[in-house]
Amino acid sequence: LASTALGGCASGGVSFPNATPGRPLDVPAREYRPEGAGPFPAVVLMPTCGGHNYSLHVFDWAEKALKRGYAVLVVDPLRPRGVDQHNCLPPLKVLPARILKDAFDAANHLRGQPFVNKERIALMGFSQGAMIGLGAAGPESFGGNGRRSFQAIISFYPACAFPNIRRGDRMIDIRYLAREVKTPLLVLMGADDTETEPVNCVPLLTEQKAQGAPVEWEVYKNATHVFDDVQWSSREFRKKDFRGVDVVYRYNAEVTKAAEERAFAFIERHMKGR
Repeated sequence: LASTALGGCASGGVSFPNATPGRPLDVPAREYRPEGAGPFPAVVLMPTCGGHNYSLHVFDWAEKALKRGYAVLVVDPLRPRGVDQHNCLPPLKVLPARILKDAFDAANHLRGQPFVNKERIALMGFSQGAMIGLGAAGPESFGGNGRRSFQAIISFYPACAFPNIRRGDRMIDIRYLAREVKTPLLVLMGADDTETEPVNCVPLLTEQKAQGAPVEWEVYKNATHVFDDVQWSSREFRKKDFRGVDVVYRYNAEVTKAAEERAFAFIERHMKGR
């Protein structure tokens, strides 16, 4: 699907500048828009740690968004930085901070397009891309350097945190969820996910909610990590993650449909009136 029109009017491959001081880089993406002149609401899609090399189900979500009347930009943070496989195992070849910048730079690119409603841009991320979304929800990530907040963020099966990770001779806690969520954030997780466990998300989200943050979440039963990837509909994928934990991927069509409805209802609600 990465090279198709997805059933709408597609402008196809584009690129936008990554605004890293001293390290300019054009970041490639696939851009799609519905038929007509617009202006359309838009969604930036951030893939898993497989990028455009392996995270192809992100284009299924591009098609879902396109059919609902959204312009779409599917960002590829890996290949322009020489990563032709994945960015899943530490030490990461592309750091989350750089991918976070890509997300905001992608939104700036969309605001410059005449067919995009500049006040109605959402971010949707998956796994590693979802972790980027968790950080993008905090004011420390926007407000400076020309960054503007998204109107809504959807994070599919992210790690809000990895507690007790060994780094050399010490143990550290890694946190991805912003300490102060300001952008409306919806987190969608699988109860059977052992790679990015909901138990490391729900307490942090509950804490944010108690402080008045605009956060919502759902933990779906019978759902693993990447429950929305149709390539695992006829077979399971099994591996050990970087911590040595057993992980399984299974496609769940019912959960994927429920997540789709919840995600786009959330986006529509927070873009209403803009």
